[in-house]
Parts: sequence; structure tokens; C-alpha cells
Amino acid sequence: PDPGFIDKDLRKEIINVSLFGIIVGYSNIIIQRIDMIMINSMIDLSATGIYSISLLFGSIVSLPSRSLTRISSSIVSDAWKENDVGIIRTIYYKSCLNQTIIGALVFAGIWANIDNVFHILPSEFMSGKYVIFLFGLSALLSMMTGVSSSIISQSEYYRYNTWFTLIFGVLVVVTNLILIPVYGITGAALAALISSLS
Repeated sequence: PDPGFIDKDLRKEIINVSLFGIIVGYSNIIIQRIDMIMINSMIDLSATGIYSISLLFGSIVSLPSRSLTRISSSIVSDAWKENDVGIIRTIYYKSCLNQTIIGALVFAGIWANIDNVFHILPSEFMSGKYVIFLFGLSALLSMMTGVSSSIISQSEYYRYNTWFTLIFGVLVVVTNLILIPVYGITGAALAALISSLS
């Protein structure tokens, strides 16, 4: 087929969207792993293990939001195509409300049973107690913003999502450098919370 069947402006836009999408995707992967890499280099491997197990408990809070984001993304995409801002606004408000309620209930349930969790785990994992709390709180704050990231990434302002992600990544690294030497693995979780507030 003729490679010129795509309009030059459309080709440029496709390349831009793809490039920014790749940057966001890889940046998110790095951000999710950088704290463990820094803990390993600044403390030791056993602390990294305790931190990673604690993160699994904290990440339970954000599980409901992942399903909602996947479901809503196709609806948001169609709404942007039709330029139906009303539907996008409705989805945004409902996602904020529902995710906040569900996330708060899950977070409260985990923290109310935190001592039971540590009865199952070996005693050395006790240092991860406040990692669960801080990371769960960070996940809850993220859920309170609803599907805003999905809305922005599918709009004409998708580039802003990339810049926000890169700034977030820099904040994560800087706050980890400051807080890990002082508070250990709890400092890494606190760094994640501070970065999510920005």
C-alpha cells in the first residue's frame, strides 16, 4: 500500500501521541520500582523484601480503581471523539465519589485488621506496618482524583500527563534521597505519599 495514504499532519500527531504514551508508560514503570532500588542501595536487601511485601498490602486499596479506569477509558475516548464534555464531567465526578468511598472502606478495613496481618507474618516484618498505612493512604488520595489521568491522557492535553509524570518521578527520587536515610523504609512510603500530594 501507498505509505502516503496518511495525511502528513495526522502522521505527525500519531507519532507525537505514541511517543508521549511510551514516555509515560516507561516512566510509570520506573517510578513504581525506583523506591525499591533506592532502599536496596541505601539500606539492604532484607529491607527491600519487607518493603515490597508491605507494598502488596497497601496496593490492595487501589485495586477497585484499576477496573473502573479500564471500563471508563473506552467511554471517555468515545466522549472526546463526540466532544461530549457533559459525559466526561459526569464520569469524572462519579469516579471521584465512588473511588473515594470504596477506597476509604478498603483502607479502613486493612488498617483495622493490621495487627492480625502481623500475627501471620514473621516479627521482622513489623517495620513495614507504617509502610502499609502510608502507601494505602497514598493510594486512597490517588483514587480520590477519579479517572482524571485517563481523561487527560485521551484529550488534546495529553502532553501535560507526560510532564506531570516526569515531575512526579523527580519528586519521588528527591524525597526518597531525603527520607530513606532518616526513616528507613517508612521514609520511602512517606516519600510516595508526599509526591502523590503534589
